[in-house]
Amino acid sequence: MGKFLGIDYGKKRIGLAITDDSKIISSPLYTVLNSEIFSFLEDFFKKEEIERIVIGIPKRLDNS
Repeated sequence: MGKFLGIDYGKKRIGLAITDDSKIISSPLYTVLNSEIFSFLEDFFKKEEIERIVIGIPKRLDNS
């Protein structure tokens, strides 16, 4: 069983978080520039077993 990877997409950078092995706690992982995300994920998926990807919906503080 793999971990969950959280992706928080922004205009300039993408924040990544990952769960522990038992999928109880999520911790910050990296912040990656948008232009580097695909090469980062390609290398990352070779090292980690990811069961599910959760993508955040980008919103502002006023919920727009």
